Amino acid sequence: ADSLVALTLTVREALIRDFDIPPGKIAVIPHGPFSLGKATPLPGRQRILLFGSLRRNKSVREVIEGVLLARSRGLNVTLTLAGAPLKQEPGYWDECLAAVARDPHAFDMRPGFLPDEALPGLIAEVDAFVLAYRDFNSQSGVGILAAMAGRPVIGTRSGGLGELFDIGMAGEIVSEPVTAETVADALQAFLARPVSEWQERADEAVKRLSAHLDWHRIADAYIALARGAAPSQDGQP
Repeated sequence: ADSLVALTLTVREALIRDFDIPPGKIAVIPHGPFSLGKATPLPGRQRILLFGSLRRNKSVREVIEGVLLARSRGLNVTLTLAGAPLKQEPGYWDECLAAVARDPHAFDMRPGFLPDEALPGLIAEVDAFVLAYRDFNSQSGVGILAAMAGRPVIGTRSGGLGELFDIGMAGEIVSEPVTAETVADALQAFLARPVSEWQERADEAVKRLSAHLDWHRIADAYIALARGAAPSQDGQP
C-alpha cells in the first residue's frame, strides 16, 4: 500500500513503534458518527451503563467493584451490564459474577447480544456510560455512540477515548491504572455535579463531535489522500 489510514493517533503511533512503518505513510482519518435518533434527556436516576463486549480490557470487574465501593461510600449508583462475555476469556465473567453477587441490587444484568432496536430504550434509562478501557488503541465506537446519544462518559483516556475527550466528549476521567478506587472516585466526582450541568455538557458534546466527525469532512480527507496529498495526522482534509 502507498498509504495507510489509522482511525486514531494512538493506532498511528503503535504502527510506527511496533512495525517500523514510516510516519509519512500513515494518515489519521477518524470513523464518522452514527446516531440512534434524537438524544433523550438525562433521567437523573444515578444509573450508568457498561455496554458491548464484556472483556478484561474494559476493566469490567474493576467497574463492578468500583460501584460496590461507591455504594459503600453512600452513593446510590447502579450499573447496567449489557452485552456478551468474551468467549476467549474463560473464567473472567465468573469473577465478575462473583463480585455482582456481593450486592445484586446494585446491578441490572442484561447478558447477551443486544439488537440495535433495543439501544434507544436502554440508553434512555441511564445518565452515563462507563468505559474504563486499558491496553486500548482503537477508536471507541461505543464512546462515539454514547456521546452522540447525549450521554457523558465515565472513562479512561486510553486509546481513542482520550482523543474523544479532547474533541469535547462530556464525562469524568477514570485515573489509570484502573482499580475499584479510581472507578469509585470518578463515580463520586460525576455524581457530585448536578444533572442539569451534565445535560448542558452532553448537549454541547453532540454539537462538537458532529462537527469534528462530519462524514463530508471525512470524505474530503479520503479524496485528498487518494489524490496524493500528504497524509493527514489529525483527520483534517
